[in-house]
Amino acid sequence: MRAIAKGMDPAIVRAVDARLDGVEASAGVRIPWAIESGSRAWGFPSLLRQSEAAADVQDAAAELIAVKAVTREMGEGTVPGVLDEYVAEIIATADPEPGPDPQLARRRDRAEHWFRTEIAR
Repeated sequence: MRAIAKGMDPAIVRAVDARLDGVEASAGVRIPWAIESGSRAWGFPSLLRQSEAAADVQDAAAELIAVKAVTREMGEGTVPGVLDEYVAEIIATADPEPGPDPQLARRRDRAEHWFRTEIAR
């Protein structure tokens, strides 16, 4: 299965494919699954629209994402104040100590089993 976002530059797709092929060849591994990790992959603007984020927060996020899409700068710029304040508010309301996960051991066992099965292939 392969899903490539509309508007993705074919040259960038080829470059990513070439890098993944290079890693597979040089490390002697197989990469069965690779995903983009970033605000576009997360659907960050959609998440903000679905939340109770104010319009100015949504606008600032959309503007910052648009700028980063052009400059490709990662983390060196100044965070817009409205976004910094929004993140601080969300963190302040988070539960600092979530309750224990009663399924944690079972989930770890299943993950380990899957991982070992995949390695054995």
